Amino acid sequence: MRALLLLGAGLLLLTGCNPDEVKQVTELYHPELTGPLLDAKVLEMTRVMPFYVAATGLAVLLMVVAVLNALEHARQLGGSESIRLGAYTLLLCFVSLFIAMSAERAWLPAGHAVAAFLATLGVSAVATVLAARARPERAVLSVGYVAVTLALPLLGVLLNAEIHLVDTTASLFIGFACGLLVTIVLSGPVRSGLVDFLRRRGA
Repeated sequence: MRALLLLGAGLLLLTGCNPDEVKQVTELYHPELTGPLLDAKVLEMTRVMPFYVAATGLAVLLMVVAVLNALEHARQLGGSESIRLGAYTLLLCFVSLFIAMSAERAWLPAGHAVAAFLATLGVSAVATVLAARARPERAVLSVGYVAVTLALPLLGVLLNAEIHLVDTTASLFIGFACGLLVTIVLSGPVRSGLVDFLRRRGA
């Protein structure tokens, strides 16, 4: 399993950092640049793209862990909670697919990395901290709901053919992941639930 994850991460890096694709994406997002200015921007994008791909991959992995952990806690709380979280996740999957079909590149122009990061960091941190203040036995489940709510629409954006992984797009995922990590650091119940989840996965 670990070997497959490492292989998948390597393939993602190779795919996301293809020089020809980086050049095409740079031309799409910066049509005003030509000649040496365009070449310099392509060189800069080629340099930073591995970081964007790696950070986005880690953010998606953290999202998957949070959702799987929440599903496991829902199962422990009873069948009704499992069905509720499963139905909510499926509902957000449809929302994500709708976003993947309808999103436009103009919604996320390049060059707004700081704004995108701060926006999702603020929303993610506040939402997950509030969710973590729920009763200890429901804190992990509440944080899982927040993770599903924020992460699946972001995945829909990433699946859209018009929107590519650039500084703005990657920063949305990085901000989301940082907000979730803040909750893991500050919330004892959420942290304990994650430890139990990882222990069972390693057993």
